Amino acid sequence: MAKSKSLDPKVKAVLDVILEQFKTGNVASLVAFAMFPTSEGPSKKWSFLNRMLMFSAGTNDARTFMQWKDVGRRVLKGAKAFYILTPLVKTCSTNDDDGGGGGEEESRRYVYGYRARPVFRYEDTVGRPLEEEQSVLKTIPFYARALEWGIQVETIPVNTICLGCYSQDYETIALASPDERVFFHELAHAAHKRVLGDLKTNQNSAILEIVAELATAVLCRYAGKQINDSTGNSYQYIEKYAGQLNLCPYRACQQVLSDTEQVLALIIHGEHDADMFPVAV
Repeated sequence: MAKSKSLDPKVKAVLDVILEQFKTGNVASLVAFAMFPTSEGPSKKWSFLNRMLMFSAGTNDARTFMQWKDVGRRVLKGAKAFYILTPLVKTCSTNDDDGGGGGEEESRRYVYGYRARPVFRYEDTVGRPLEEEQSVLKTIPFYARALEWGIQVETIPVNTICLGCYSQDYETIALASPDERVFFHELAHAAHKRVLGDLKTNQNSAILEIVAELATAVLCRYAGKQINDSTGNSYQYIEKYAGQLNLCPYRACQQVLSDTEQVLALIIHGEHDADMFPVAV
């Protein structure tokens, strides 16, 4: 009896990922996600199993190193790939005659195995925003200001960590929510960086958050956006960070009015007067 070929270790590791989901009880939610893929990228054509692997990795868009490069994005240094299964296909010729020699040859393809293929999550890349993102982002008020400052705005899948994030190192704004308030908040951080020069060394993090939230409320009104049921959340947000400064929300807001005014002038008018509005210390 011929000895069966052992399973490729990398392929086995991929299958173990799915088996682990059965053990933890997460497979039902992965199946639901895989039934309705949202990405317009290559994964839209992937097999059901590979889409489950993708969502298991915590993303709704994954591509190979070169596929990301083709759309103007690069994989971050140190990012770890996860693996999907790619079928290994052979083509063979068959003759459909009944032994008389007059039949026609047909080419048939069959799968004789699988190989593990490394792909990287969208969240582990930086670079040009994807086309599908741009059609939505261009409608957001003050989006042009971000582009003017050389900031790349991109969307990321909904997660439990944050709704948005501004990176002054990479000059990017990442949005996990369609709420324009989230964009306004992160844009305020970007403007504050341009006022201060460096957010990390020139200002307390609590002050940065209070300035961003105050500016967000003003930008919502300036752009004609409703903030009714969000106002309470803004107060709680400011109250939280004011507590870190051992101040009441009113005193905290009063302390950062100068910074806030400069941030708003920079976003709305494209300039600020440092002499008129000195940076608060």
